[in-house]
Amino acid sequence: MEKLRAAVAARPDDMRGLELLASNEARLGNLSAARTATESLIRLKGDAATAEDHASLAELMIMATGGRVSPEAEQVLTRALTLDPQNGSARYYYGLMAAQLGRFDRTFALWRPLLDEGPQDAPWIRPVRAQIEDVAMRAGVAFTLPPETAPGPGPDADAVAAAADMSPEDRQAMIEGMVAQLGDRLATEGGTVEDWARLISSLAVLDRKAEAQEIYAEALAKFEGSPSQQSFLREQALNAGLTP
Repeated sequence: MEKLRAAVAARPDDMRGLELLASNEARLGNLSAARTATESLIRLKGDAATAEDHASLAELMIMATGGRVSPEAEQVLTRALTLDPQNGSARYYYGLMAAQLGRFDRTFALWRPLLDEGPQDAPWIRPVRAQIEDVAMRAGVAFTLPPETAPGPGPDADAVAAAADMSPEDRQAMIEGMVAQLGDRLATEGGTVEDWARLISSLAVLDRKAEAQEIYAEALAKFEGSPSQQSFLREQALNAGLTP
């Protein structure tokens, strides 16, 4: 990282260097440095800066304030949505801002289409699913969360029923076998950000936190250049008691 920082300082017009610096600083939790690099990148791109560039900047600003969408972040989100009204990250965070202002009707209007449109492995789907029923209730909207259309790999109904009759040792062995299968599949075929988050959480539950921490670092690298997905992974790591 010191070499990368020095290289960008020496070549401040290197777009690829700024992209790498922003991504790696964010991965290390250096949100202020990641924001500075992203702002420099956007200035360098000028009119060529994309909606996703602005959405990534807004996300860093929101993460730095513990999830609060400040007026400054709102301006950046507005710019992202002006460039691309369909940008999923910006729509999600704009909905979050509306909820923080007590405009749950506006949040629901923004989040319901996100939920319907998908894709189901989008980084905003999980947080939307976790919050939208409460949002709907507060907005006075009758709404029932639909079942996930693309559930992650896991035991089928017969396996769950069989697990109920297993000894604790056999049940543990079954769970570890499923986790091993998921790990092998991700290592050989890759997978969605939710698959990686599931593996991280499962390893933490099995008290294999050192291994979970390694997989978390690997997953961040896999999704380099996708701040929304990296943010989702960080949230899962925090919930699992890991160091984000």
